[in-house]
Amino acid sequence: MNTFSAPPPLPLAATLLPETDQPMGFSNPLAIQTAKLVAPAILLLSMLPIANLLSAFASSWLAVMMYRRRTGKALTAGKGAMLGWVIGAINFVVSLLIFTIQFALVDKAEFLKVITQFSPQAEPILREPAGMAMFVVVTVVFTFFYSVGTGIAGGALGASLNSKDPRTAA
Repeated sequence: MNTFSAPPPLPLAATLLPETDQPMGFSNPLAIQTAKLVAPAILLLSMLPIANLLSAFASSWLAVMMYRRRTGKALTAGKGAMLGWVIGAINFVVSLLIFTIQFALVDKAEFLKVITQFSPQAEPILREPAGMAMFVVVTVVFTFFYSVGTGIAGGALGASLNSKDPRTAA
């Protein structure tokens, strides 16, 4: 007896919408997959002394290039900025984890000594619990805006510089 059965349904990852139909951001599975691939680069760059300042910028640029390679389509500067927002947010989370571990492990007296070398008038403020809490809050807020801002800038710049397709260029 020869019976015909329907093929099994395709997995969800194989039924992605075309790149132009998907909104860029956290709801785009391909953007999240690209961000997962770039996350180790973020971690490695954030550990290097000078490169940590531009880790979100460089990793967003890399993510735009990887996204273009995976889809075969160039991103606009706006979509590159949205991909940079995703990378910048991930970079912020990585930076926040590293900052939390460092802050938990550091000796508070040594920390005050280092800070007072740069700003002697900060010592009385940081000795108070409210002053230390304000320092932590300001540091976290600054890190968020810096990570997201450089991520957006790196994604937009990477997309605008890589927007021309070398295969179709005359």
